[in-house]
Amino acid sequence: MTAPTALPPGFLRVHPHVARNRVAISISRRRIHNTVRDFCTRVYNMQTGERVAEEVNAAAHILAVADQALTASGHTGSADQRDMLAAQALLVACAARDYRWHPADAAIVDLGMAAAQRAVTDVTPAQLQAAWAVVEAAR
Repeated sequence: MTAPTALPPGFLRVHPHVARNRVAISISRRRIHNTVRDFCTRVYNMQTGERVAEEVNAAAHILAVADQALTASGHTGSADQRDMLAAQALLVACAARDYRWHPADAAIVDLGMAAAQRAVTDVTPAQLQAAWAVVEAAR
Protein backbone atom coordinates (compact mmCIF):
# COMPACT_ATOMS: atom_id res chain seq x y z
CA MET A 1 0.00 0.00 0.00
CA THR A 2 1.31 3.44 -0.86
CA ALA A 3 1.86 6.10 1.78
CA PRO A 4 -0.97 8.64 2.09
CA THR A 5 -0.35 11.88 0.25
CA ALA A 6 -1.20 15.36 1.41
CA LEU A 7 -3.00 16.26 -1.82
CA PRO A 8 -4.87 13.27 -3.22
CA PRO A 9 -3.89 12.64 -6.84
CA GLY A 10 -7.51 11.82 -7.73
CA PHE A 11 -8.39 15.50 -7.47
CA LEU A 12 -5.74 16.81 -9.82
CA ARG A 13 -6.67 18.36 -13.13
CA VAL A 14 -6.71 16.28 -16.28
CA HIS A 15 -6.40 17.12 -19.96
CA PRO A 16 -9.77 17.93 -21.61
CA HIS A 17 -9.45 14.92 -23.96
CA VAL A 18 -9.08 12.62 -20.96
CA ALA A 19 -12.14 14.20 -19.34
CA ARG A 20 -14.23 13.17 -22.38
CA ASN A 21 -13.03 9.56 -22.32
CA ARG A 22 -15.45 7.33 -20.34
CA VAL A 23 -12.74 4.84 -19.41
CA ALA A 24 -10.44 7.62 -18.16
CA ILE A 25 -13.29 9.10 -16.14
CA SER A 26 -14.00 5.72 -14.57
CA ILE A 27 -10.31 5.24 -13.74
CA SER A 28 -10.14 8.75 -12.26
CA ARG A 29 -13.20 8.14 -10.09
CA ARG A 30 -11.72 4.85 -8.84
CA ARG A 31 -8.51 6.71 -7.99
CA ILE A 32 -10.53 9.28 -6.04
CA HIS A 33 -12.31 6.47 -4.18
CA ASN A 34 -9.04 4.73 -3.27
CA THR A 35 -7.33 7.96 -2.22
CA VAL A 36 -10.21 9.05 0.02
CA ARG A 37 -10.37 5.58 1.58
CA ASP A 38 -6.63 5.69 2.35
CA PHE A 39 -6.92 9.21 3.74
CA CYS A 40 -9.84 8.28 5.99
CA THR A 41 -7.91 5.29 7.30
CA ARG A 42 -5.05 7.64 8.15
CA VAL A 43 -7.48 9.98 9.95
CA TYR A 44 -8.35 7.21 12.40
CA ASN A 45 -4.67 6.41 12.99
CA MET A 46 -3.51 9.95 13.83
CA GLN A 47 -2.39 10.36 17.43
CA THR A 48 -3.69 12.89 19.96
CA GLY A 49 -1.73 16.12 19.57
CA GLU A 50 -0.03 15.01 16.36
CA ARG A 51 0.72 17.97 14.07
CA VAL A 52 -1.31 17.40 10.88
CA ALA A 53 -1.08 20.66 8.91
CA GLU A 54 -0.68 19.01 5.49
CA GLU A 55 -3.53 16.58 6.04
CA VAL A 56 -5.88 19.29 7.35
CA ASN A 57 -5.11 21.65 4.48
CA ALA A 58 -5.53 18.93 1.85
CA ALA A 59 -8.82 17.73 3.34
CA ALA A 60 -10.13 21.29 3.59
CA HIS A 61 -9.25 21.85 -0.06
CA ILE A 62 -11.04 18.68 -1.15
CA LEU A 63 -14.10 19.57 0.90
CA ALA A 64 -14.17 23.08 -0.56
CA VAL A 65 -14.03 21.74 -4.13
CA ALA A 66 -16.76 19.17 -3.46
CA ASP A 67 -18.92 21.77 -1.71
CA GLN A 68 -18.54 24.13 -4.65
CA ALA A 69 -19.41 21.32 -7.08
CA LEU A 70 -22.57 20.48 -5.11
CA THR A 71 -23.58 24.13 -5.03
CA ALA A 72 -23.02 24.48 -8.77
CA SER A 73 -25.10 21.38 -9.46
CA GLY A 74 -28.01 22.74 -7.40
CA HIS A 75 -27.73 20.45 -4.37
CA THR A 76 -27.46 23.25 -1.82
CA GLY A 77 -28.58 22.20 1.65
CA SER A 78 -28.28 18.47 1.00
CA ALA A 79 -27.26 16.06 3.74
CA ASP A 80 -23.90 15.55 2.03
CA GLN A 81 -23.28 19.28 1.99
CA ARG A 82 -24.10 19.52 5.70
CA ASP A 83 -21.67 16.67 6.45
CA MET A 84 -18.96 18.44 4.48
CA LEU A 85 -19.60 21.74 6.28
CA ALA A 86 -19.35 19.99 9.66
CA ALA A 87 -16.04 18.41 8.63
CA GLN A 88 -14.78 21.80 7.41
CA ALA A 89 -15.70 23.36 10.77
CA LEU A 90 -13.70 20.68 12.61
CA LEU A 91 -10.72 21.22 10.32
CA VAL A 92 -10.87 24.96 11.01
CA ALA A 93 -10.94 24.19 14.75
CA CYS A 94 -7.91 21.92 14.29
CA ALA A 95 -6.07 24.71 12.47
CA ALA A 96 -6.89 27.06 15.35
CA ARG A 97 -5.28 24.51 17.71
CA ASP A 98 -2.01 24.88 15.79
CA TYR A 99 -2.94 21.86 13.66
CA ARG A 100 -2.95 19.50 16.66
CA TRP A 101 -5.20 16.50 16.04
CA HIS A 102 -7.96 15.28 18.34
CA PRO A 103 -9.02 11.69 17.54
CA ALA A 104 -12.63 12.56 18.44
CA ASP A 105 -12.73 14.57 15.20
CA ALA A 106 -11.99 11.54 13.02
CA ALA A 107 -15.56 10.29 12.58
CA ILE A 108 -16.92 13.65 11.41
CA VAL A 109 -13.99 14.22 9.05
CA ASP A 110 -14.53 10.70 7.70
CA LEU A 111 -18.24 11.44 7.08
CA GLY A 112 -17.37 14.71 5.37
CA MET A 113 -14.77 13.07 3.14
CA ALA A 114 -17.22 10.30 2.20
CA ALA A 115 -19.77 12.98 1.29
CA ALA A 116 -17.12 14.77 -0.77
CA GLN A 117 -16.36 11.54 -2.58
CA ARG A 118 -20.03 11.06 -3.44
CA ALA A 119 -20.28 14.68 -4.54
CA VAL A 120 -17.40 14.50 -6.99
CA THR A 121 -18.61 11.24 -8.49
CA ASP A 122 -22.17 12.57 -8.95
CA VAL A 123 -21.27 15.76 -10.84
CA THR A 124 -20.06 16.05 -14.41
CA PRO A 125 -16.35 16.44 -15.11
CA ALA A 126 -17.03 19.98 -16.38
CA GLN A 127 -18.76 20.92 -13.09
CA LEU A 128 -15.88 19.45 -11.10
CA GLN A 129 -13.32 21.33 -13.19
CA ALA A 130 -15.27 24.59 -12.71
CA ALA A 131 -15.51 24.00 -8.95
CA TRP A 132 -11.76 23.38 -8.81
CA ALA A 133 -11.14 26.66 -10.67
CA VAL A 134 -13.38 28.64 -8.28
CA VAL A 135 -11.62 27.22 -5.21
CA GLU A 136 -8.18 27.82 -6.69
CA ALA A 137 -9.10 31.42 -7.53
CA ALA A 138 -10.23 31.99 -3.93
CA ARG A 139 -6.91 30.80 -2.50
